[in-house]
Amino acid sequence: MVKKLAAGELDVAICVTEGLVSAIRNNKDADLRLFGTYVDTPLPWAVSVATDAKFSSIDDLAFGATFGISRNGSGSEVMARYAASQYEWTNPPKFAVLGDINSL
Repeated sequence: MVKKLAAGELDVAICVTEGLVSAIRNNKDADLRLFGTYVDTPLPWAVSVATDAKFSSIDDLAFGATFGISRNGSGSEVMARYAASQYEWTNPPKFAVLGDINSL
């Protein structure tokens, strides 16, 4: 997912925080930033966007962001839908299915 985000093929990625930080660290060419956290559980999820993304808050994602997910029904899809519900977005999120961990 980090590769697609860094290449500008996605607007936003929602991932388990530890995995996202590791992926950003391992991809030195990726100009990405952690954007926010909206679920406080033992397994924290982070929202990440490119440094120059047009989004400045999680609320902004309601206006046409494409979320990268590994597969339909994945945790990242569930969390994006959860965010849409919690933030009362009027439009459902859009998704780009990227495949297994090797495709992210």
